[in-house]
Amino acid sequence: QTSQETLTILRHVALFTRFGFEDPVAHEAKFIWQLVQRANPSITWQRFQELVERLRRRRILQGRRTLFIVPKALHIYLWISYWNAYGRDFSFADFFAEVPSQLRNWFLQFFIYGHASPVASDAIAKILSPAGPFSDREFLATKAGTRFINYLAEADPRNTLALIERTFGNWPRDDLLAFKDGRQDIVWALEKIAVWKEYFPRAAKVLIKLALAENSSYGSNSTGTLRDLFWTRSGLAGTQSAPVERFPTIEQLLQSQNEEEIELGLSLCERWLSTGGGIRMVGAEYQGLRSELEFWKPKIWGEVFDAWRLCWRHLWYVSREWQPQRRQLANRILIDAGLELVNFKNISAEIMDTLSKLVEDDATDRRQFTHRLIGKLRFRSERL
Repeated sequence: QTSQETLTILRHVALFTRFGFEDPVAHEAKFIWQLVQRANPSITWQRFQELVERLRRRRILQGRRTLFIVPKALHIYLWISYWNAYGRDFSFADFFAEVPSQLRNWFLQFFIYGHASPVASDAIAKILSPAGPFSDREFLATKAGTRFINYLAEADPRNTLALIERTFGNWPRDDLLAFKDGRQDIVWALEKIAVWKEYFPRAAKVLIKLALAENSSYGSNSTGTLRDLFWTRSGLAGTQSAPVERFPTIEQLLQSQNEEEIELGLSLCERWLSTGGGIRMVGAEYQGLRSELEFWKPKIWGEVFDAWRLCWRHLWYVSREWQPQRRQLANRILIDAGLELVNFKNISAEIMDTLSKLVEDDATDRRQFTHRLIGKLRFRSERL
């Protein structure tokens, strides 16, 4: 009986990353006890305290005023066990309304493991549905709401992406420009979703909309996150999508009639054609209890050369029809990239041919070209 009562308590405690047990946060423990009583009315407040104290002595619960389950693997196991035992007909809106404000974020965090329980997965699908709590825009745009979306992106990327598309993805530009609190959580959620090959185009499309209404100067903002998805060097782009599957996104931007979209497309070309190294923050490859996700990596250098050729040729041909001012920007990108790409023997002949044509283009900024070329010759390598 004691074992069963202890298991019931631990399952409910596991709903939260941690919880207050001693004053002045003892009311959090009383809330969890009330949940326990619904499952087992015979567990009184006194019995609850007795068993919690026993768990503290055994070091399964640790902390002073605020307690947490140790080890974390046990905590995750118990969280999944709660959903399999009690999660059917779970109403998120009703439950969340009851949760003390201090416990709310600690309740949301463990939903990243929701994919490990069929019952929890069903509950998450309902939460993300058009009739779920995110239908209330006030909750959707709060810090708690956007943080929850970020967690749910790991558990259910398909339904989370659908939610973001029908909400933030349909917001007018002015609303997106005014959207600051919680914006980064949505960017992080889209970064996690873009990892998956099948969701990359749609996730990139929403990131583009956010980038066109950028209001953040952080390096990991929507623009920076989007650009980082278009690296072609090995392992730098945090996605399973191969270059040939990512490039249509750039093509659509360059074919746009909107100047801002074209400039964003050129910025992605600049990142695509970069030969230097970069930094990618670790994180998106670790989602919930899944094995570490493997990002696209070229098996041979030829795949990288093919990717560079794809972008180089497309940008060259499409930009020849542009007006001089816009073509000047495209030429600058081709020059800057070309003076690095020319070092690679497999593509150097084509690069030199294009650079020679750029010299004759009246839209080319010759002062900038000369400056870059002198710098290249001054520090040239043996391969040049």
